[in-house]
Amino acid sequence: MNSHWLITGEGEPFLSAEAGTTTNINNSKNKGTVQNNTGNHNTINNNVTLEECRRELAASQKDNDHLREQLKLKDELIAAKDETINLLRSSYGRPN
Repeated sequence: MNSHWLITGEGEPFLSAEAGTTTNINNSKNKGTVQNNTGNHNTINNNVTLEECRRELAASQKDNDHLREQLKLKDELIAAKDETINLLRSSYGRPN
């Protein structure tokens, strides 16, 4: 998981699978510089507090749980649809 994306919403949500990928954040008053192991620099705003990050994480986890539940319901609906199709086919003498 890309912590820069999680905090700022910028960039990609997942880091590449490259071995040894690291991110360093150097703080100054209200700005910081993010440098990854490829030497790329991005300026970010460091006004985000730890509590804000925790709230954002909790909200994201809640959204994730909700989406997992929707996915489970979708799978159940597809299974019920398939069963209905199979019952209709068998009632008309068609092979499944």
